[in-house]
Amino acid sequence: MSRLNPEGRAAGSGRAVRSRRAVLGVLATVIVLQGGTAACGGPAAEKDTGASWELPRRPDPGVRDAVAGLMDGIGARSSAEEELIRQCMAERGFRYVKAPDDTAPVKMSADYAISPDEAEERGYGLRAQMKSAANAPRDANNDALRALPTSQREKWQNAFSGGREAPMMKVSVPEVGQMQTRDGGCVAKARKQLYGSLEQFLKLVTFQGNFAGQMQQRAARDPRVTALDKRWSTCMKNHGYAGLAGPSKAAVRAGDTYKERGPQAAFTFETAIAGADATCQERLSYAPRRRLVEDLYLTAGMHKYEAEVTAVRELNRDAQERARRVLSGRD
Repeated sequence: MSRLNPEGRAAGSGRAVRSRRAVLGVLATVIVLQGGTAACGGPAAEKDTGASWELPRRPDPGVRDAVAGLMDGIGARSSAEEELIRQCMAERGFRYVKAPDDTAPVKMSADYAISPDEAEERGYGLRAQMKSAANAPRDANNDALRALPTSQREKWQNAFSGGREAPMMKVSVPEVGQMQTRDGGCVAKARKQLYGSLEQFLKLVTFQGNFAGQMQQRAARDPRVTALDKRWSTCMKNHGYAGLAGPSKAAVRAGDTYKERGPQAAFTFETAIAGADATCQERLSYAPRRRLVEDLYLTAGMHKYEAEVTAVRELNRDAQERARRVLSGRD
């Protein structure tokens, strides 16, 4: 996905769609797609507890692969979208620099699973992530926009996203809530060309990008997982790390330490708390037990939203063929 929002600032959440598409993480992030897309209100089912869902007795075999498969080909589709935006902007007399290609395969992930060896060597990988972020290339479009006179900057933005005069499209997305985007400019034009319908793009691409995380969030509220977290929390307290509600909170505490200490001291703390986390997880068989509960919710969700899942696959199949033509220069 492209990197600018209508105001010309880097759209952090939208960029995450592209840079994180190789991994479906444990915590859902409501996708704020570039071109002015945003969430308006929470999902209708937000008040539901995980336990309120009717779960199967056992998960479907290969359910994680099936969920990850909803994102198959997103690298090519995103690259094609970038190319279509570039072409459109050029037709309107503006230069647009495409985001780098990212064709890494999609897989399900669990940010709570960590081994003692991983913990000792790299902790949670926070130091490496910070170095990568610090060395990330600057956004050429943002830099170019800042260099333009105000009047030209506004024209660029209007060409890109339609500007404030473009009509706003709103759709309701299961498990996410209401989403909106401007139906104007090169962004909307590219998505219509690629997906056939801006409305279907907004609904189904948002659904597929959030589905795994939303199911994992539901699983996190399941009594079996909350009981497991309590046992993990007690174990961590016995290792000197009190007040942590679950493994993700240990990583957060490690990250906060980088704001308070020098990088080496913070890394020492990170590997220490990660080591305790890994030890407690191993003792409790935390990861496999939690994955089993998550797989039950993933299975239930895939059945509950069978119509949406089928629509996602059909939308992606057709868009994939269009993307091939775009990237081969035939469109």
